[in-house]
Formats: sequence, C-alpha cells, structure tokens
Amino acid sequence: MKIKIQTKIILWYTLIFIVLMLIFVLLIVSLSKSIVLTNAEDKIKHETEEIISDLSIDNLGNVVYSDDDEIENFRYVYDNVIFVIYHQDTLAHGSIPQAVTDLPIISYYTIQKFKNDASETWLIYDVPIQSEYTLRAFYSTSESNSIMNQVFIWMIVVSPILILVSIFGGVLLIKKAFKPIHTISNTANDITKHQNYQLRIDYLDTKDEVANLAMTLNQMIHAMETSIIREQAFSSNVSHELRTPLAVLRAQTEYLENKTKALEVHSDVVDLLKQIAHMEKILSQLLDLVRSKHNQTLDIEQVSLSDLLDSIIQSMHWLAETKQIKFDFIKPNEPYLIETNVSYFIRIMDNLLSNAIKYNHPKGLIQVKVEVSKQFYEVIIQDTGMGMSQETLSKIFDPFFRADESRTVEEGLGIGLTITKSLVESLKGSIRYESTIGVGSTVYFNVPKSVETQVTDLNKKSKS
Repeated sequence: MKIKIQTKIILWYTLIFIVLMLIFVLLIVSLSKSIVLTNAEDKIKHETEEIISDLSIDNLGNVVYSDDDEIENFRYVYDNVIFVIYHQDTLAHGSIPQAVTDLPIISYYTIQKFKNDASETWLIYDVPIQSEYTLRAFYSTSESNSIMNQVFIWMIVVSPILILVSIFGGVLLIKKAFKPIHTISNTANDITKHQNYQLRIDYLDTKDEVANLAMTLNQMIHAMETSIIREQAFSSNVSHELRTPLAVLRAQTEYLENKTKALEVHSDVVDLLKQIAHMEKILSQLLDLVRSKHNQTLDIEQVSLSDLLDSIIQSMHWLAETKQIKFDFIKPNEPYLIETNVSYFIRIMDNLLSNAIKYNHPKGLIQVKVEVSKQFYEVIIQDTGMGMSQETLSKIFDPFFRADESRTVEEGLGIGLTITKSLVESLKGSIRYESTIGVGSTVYFNVPKSVETQVTDLNKKSKS
C-alpha cells in the first residue's frame, strides 16, 4: 500500500510530538520529586529557625515562647511542622507523630529522612535550645507529593488533548504547505491532457522551495513550448524548401521534354542538375539534423586531441587557400588524451573551421589553440571575419536561423550549427560563441578529458 508523503509527514510529526510529550512528562516527574524534597527541607529549616529564636526553657523546665515580645502558649505545630522538645535524650514536651516509629539519634543542624511502612517520607531536624534541651522538628512530604501527583494526573489527562490539538494543527499546516504542490500537479495534468503548453503555474508568493519549483517548472514548460514552436517551424520550412526545388525540377523537366531535339538542351540539363544538387544538399542536412537528435550508441575510443586537431586542420588547408586564409595552430606539446567518437569530432571541427573560413575576410587568419581546465580540454577557434551582433549570436544555434544578408554569403538551410551543437552534446561537451562585428568570432568547444587523464591529474594533485 502506497502512503502519501503528506500522510508520512503527519505520522512522523505525531510520533515525534508524542515522544517529546512523554519525555516532558517524565522530566517533570523527575524534577518535581527533587523540587518537593528541596522545598520541604527549606521549609523545615525556616520554620525551626523562626521558632528557636523565640523559644526558651525556664529554671523549672517549662517552655517559654514569646512571639513579637508577647508571651504565649507554645502550640507545637506551626504550618504543618510538628515540634517536640527533648531534655537530653528524653522527650520532655510535645508528642511524636504516630507515623514515625523508628526515631534516629539527635544530630544538630542535619536534616534526617525517615520513611515508614506506608512509604511516607518524614524529615527530622534538630537544633539546640539551651544547655541539655533540644528542639526537634518533624515534617511530612506527603502533602507536597499529593499535589505533585495531582499535577501528574492532570498532565496525563491533558496530554492526549494537546496531542490531538497539535495533530489537527499540523494537518492544517501541512495541507496548506502542500496546496501549492497540488496546484502544480493539477496544472501539469491540464497541460498533458489538453496539450496546451501556454498554461503556466500560478505565481506563488511563498518565497520558499515550492515557489522555486514552480518557477523552474514554468521555465521548463516555456522551453517545451519554444521547442514545439521550433518543430512546427521545422515542418513549415522543410515543406517550403522542398517545394521550390521540386517545382523548378518539374518545370525544367517538362520544358526539357519539349526540347529534346533542340541544341540548347545542355544548358537546361545543367540547370536541372543544379536544382537536384541543391535539393540533395537540403535533404542531407535535414537527415543529419534528425539523426543528431536521436540517441545513438556511439563508438568511443581514446585518441590524442593534439594529433587529431593537427590532422583536421591539415585537411582544411585547401579550402582556406581559396581565400588566402592562413591557419595558426598552436599545437600542444602533450598528446591531451580524450575519449570520443572520432567521426563526430571530425564533423564538429569541419563545421566550425568551415564557418571560420566562409565568414572570414580574404587573406584573413584563423587561430586554433587548446586550453586545459579541470575536466575539459577547451578548443578555441578565433577568426578575423566580419563578426556577429549580439542578437544574431543568441540565435545561431536555432534551427533554420539565417543571419543578416551580410553573413549569408552562401546558400544554406541554417541548421549547420544546430547539428554541430547536437553532436557536441552527444560527446558530453559544450560549445559557445563570442563575436564582435568587424573584429571576428571566437568559438569555445569543450571536450571531456579521458578517464585515464583525469586519474593521472588527480594523482598528481594528491602528491603535491
């Protein structure tokens, strides 16, 4: 049986409160015994010391008691403290309480405890009156114990009521705390049920973790909505891009059918082949985009980043020479081992270097270097091209995004960098661009170090 989190919290809260109440009751009982005994000792001392200051024995052995300078009869019982007077070791005045059956010897200024068969505790306190006479005080703690027992019984009766009130208050509090979560859940269900990604979770003014969760989910829903809009744009653009070359292809083919015997047929066929080639390029890019978005099992191998970059740059020299662009590759002295899919890595670097050449000025420069961080090698490609605005820079990884006309120097579908980013993420890396118009662009491509390299770095750090 599944128990809701809300129920678990209530049960746990109730259990903790019951345990705390039991500890509190036991603590009160334990402290009360000590307090009762301390108060009883203070009382018997206080009463005895007040009595002894006004008490004396005359020459005939009679008790003389003067309170506020007025002589009166000594009553032997004051504020539940019972007094008797001994002459040497013999009882001279007063009556010993019947409950006290076994009297201890006289011990001045010391509180002695006596417990009878009924488990009743008596305190006995002795002070000297004058030569050969002793005032002995008796005080029973039964009355104080009775009061504490009543308090204990009252706590036993009241505790369940307090527990019930606490549980009821806890349930209300937890329900109030979980109300935003129910709101989040209901909104999510509505989005799923009606496929309405324009819905958002109502703003929660609680300024706690639940409010942060709602904000995060709203951001996620916004990202999903944006993704769906992009997918819709994808379908629309694909239809548009395929419709035009196919229409041209059909028109050219119909026109060619009527000119099979004409001498100018060669130029028409050339136009037809150009349109077909353009269509094939578009289809190839679309297929690459679709494949890059599907999770595939990649063949990962350990290779030298330095050697791999050197090989890729060498293969791009012919394209750079068409615009008299030079490469400045600062090759690392160490191999810099990485674990990657070589085919994906080559395609990523080919796209990035191709863009650096395509949008560079004639006789420009492309600098490639590698920097080392804790877990990554960062491949940095910097060109001296036309650069991009910040608005363009924020959209370069969007599918089918085309920059302004000054950058659109060649035909394309606008998904090259989208594919590149998807491939980078497949290799558990990251990519970002920085650019300034008229100065050039810099791309930062992070590729994870191999496990072997990370272990070696860790061992070096621990030794140092």
